Amino acid sequence: MQLTKILAAAVAATVALVGVADGSFAELATVEELEKLAKEAEELAAKAEQRLGHSLHHEVEQWAKDETACWKRVAFRGMGHLKNCTADEERQMGVCYKKCGDGSVGEGPFCFSECPADLNLSAGAICCKDKNVCTQKIVDLAVKIPWDIARAVMDQANPIKELKDLKKIIHDAAQAVFPECEK
Repeated sequence: MQLTKILAAAVAATVALVGVADGSFAELATVEELEKLAKEAEELAAKAEQRLGHSLHHEVEQWAKDETACWKRVAFRGMGHLKNCTADEERQMGVCYKKCGDGSVGEGPFCFSECPADLNLSAGAICCKDKNVCTQKIVDLAVKIPWDIARAVMDQANPIKELKDLKKIIHDAAQAVFPECEK
């Protein structure tokens, strides 16, 4: 099921970019139409998952057991305000936000859990074993996946290339499946 969600997200992102690129999204006006598009993407993803076989299931299971990085727990603490901060608030870049609880660090409107001792390098919303791991995870999240989606949009006229592109999107998106940090 987790792989189906990854596939659906990849397919929906590709469809959205194709719609933006060719202007057809101007016709999508209702929530019902967007929900229909999302359902179609999920159905297509389920079919793709069946056809791709168990190899990706095994890979996703391995990535979910990743011991080199984890996602921090995140809580929204409000948008903040520009007035004087109260005793239960802190100022960051001129904006007052509610203070985060013990074991959390505030960054703008969010409270992020602190990194566990074995993954003590903090990089935004993730904790990593070392600098190289963090660099690779950030590149995967910020560069590889968007590039894969853009390539799929550019290859839409060639179904064979587009299927290969979708498989690459799925593979790279699945690498972003790593566990939530332990307390």
